[in-house]
Amino acid sequence: MRESIWPLLLMMILGVTGCAPSPPPAHESILIYGRGQDAVSLDPADAEDGESVKILTNVFDTLVHYDENGTEIVPALAEKWETSADGKTWTFQLREGVRFHDGTPFDGAAVAFTFDRLIHPDNPHRYGAANPYRADYATIEKVDVTSPQEVVFRLKEPSGVFLRKLAMFPASIVSPTSMQKLGDRFRTEPVGTGAFVFVEWLSKERLTLAANKDYWRGKPAIEEVIFKPILEPAARRRQLLSGEIHMADELSIPVRKQIEKDPTLVLETCPGMNTAYLAMNNDHPPFNDVRVRQAIAHAIDKSAIARSAYEDAGMIASTLVPKAMWGHHPALNDYAYDPNRSRELLKEAGVAPGTKVVFYAMRNSRPYLPSPEQVTAIITQELKEIGFEPIVKSPDWASYLDQVGNGEHDICLMGWQTDNADPDNFLFALLDKENAIPPKAHNLSFYRSEEVHQLLVEAQRKTEQDQRLSLYERAQTIIHDDCPMVPLMHLDLAIARTKNVAGYKLHPTGLVMLRSARLEPSGSK
Repeated sequence: MRESIWPLLLMMILGVTGCAPSPPPAHESILIYGRGQDAVSLDPADAEDGESVKILTNVFDTLVHYDENGTEIVPALAEKWETSADGKTWTFQLREGVRFHDGTPFDGAAVAFTFDRLIHPDNPHRYGAANPYRADYATIEKVDVTSPQEVVFRLKEPSGVFLRKLAMFPASIVSPTSMQKLGDRFRTEPVGTGAFVFVEWLSKERLTLAANKDYWRGKPAIEEVIFKPILEPAARRRQLLSGEIHMADELSIPVRKQIEKDPTLVLETCPGMNTAYLAMNNDHPPFNDVRVRQAIAHAIDKSAIARSAYEDAGMIASTLVPKAMWGHHPALNDYAYDPNRSRELLKEAGVAPGTKVVFYAMRNSRPYLPSPEQVTAIITQELKEIGFEPIVKSPDWASYLDQVGNGEHDICLMGWQTDNADPDNFLFALLDKENAIPPKAHNLSFYRSEEVHQLLVEAQRKTEQDQRLSLYERAQTIIHDDCPMVPLMHLDLAIARTKNVAGYKLHPTGLVMLRSARLEPSGSK
């Protein structure tokens, strides 16, 4: 393992002194979390996947956050804020006495440092290959530090979604001292102000966090969290039963049902703000022809996917915005399953039978896609039935994200779990031209409608929800007709735990927040 200052830092945080190794904490103080894959990057400005976000949420804080029971914005590192009459100036009063895990103080300079990395592509402390969230924060003109405990965000234009974007994980406040010292190593040795301190990361084996005893909201109830990648949902269930892990997520529907019936385990669910979808690369012929994209939409039997891969536990998606979230357009008529119409459209577009299509399909389960192999098999067969010859590629998760973000696919399976419970987080993030930039594109369809872009930007500027809703419905109608992707399914979130795990609540955004989780002594209810 790379030499690091973190083992020593951990000893300081846990109050250990002297040179002799300390004994491991009691079993009741270590929580082991089983998940489908390992993290990819622990730099908030660079991370793009849910597995990385599980770590970021516990290591870092943002200026504002969601309340524990929903998506209302509440104070975090900022205690209060006010905005100017024109909506372009936001002043935040920062919490005093907060320190980063490296011992340096949290202050206005740290806030400015964090957002300078996000909004300036030539920032010297950008270490990732790209800046995937720059478009989300492009409305920020600059951040002025008016005192150690006050910062002023000056926006280029009013924004109805600005405050929610400050609660997103890319806006996590980083330690300038550690960032400057570690450079690119910050991606694997993160330093924030959060409830847990990074300890070590053994790739594909475990990632360990320790409780921050000086956390401003109070020390977590557990001393240590170990995130353990376990690729198969059935294996995660077995390890729950054996006591090797305490919590598990990204469970297939059969495994969910088994856990639900098991009196020794607990399954918690809540409505999911997520969508699984099939992206078609509009830059790659023949998918630059709308008739071909519509042919794919008509070829996919979503009812078969719902029955087979979701066992009727999911909801068929007709648009990208989830049905559980405001902004969903209920009046859109979905493309009917009609392979004959697909073949007609392909013939009109001059697509010859036997045309090869590179189909990227993930191997690991996701919150929105619990059985990717089954969905892949169904879509592969449906593509063959209308004359395509699919070439399926399923690299490891990190490579998968790199390759589809670079546009190497013709079509790909992907999905999205909301970051901020706002339609902007789906439509702008996944379908705006500003996010169709490799090598770290979020818009995996590489769809670049100027009309949709103008509607989405105008919706960001509005502060009244009814005005924004009208714009989002117009955008969704255009997107539906252009068919850059095929929305597939929405799915409730679920997490399984052993009965001695208490204090944890599943959050509708899917964020894994472990500060309040605790392990009851054996035999406790």
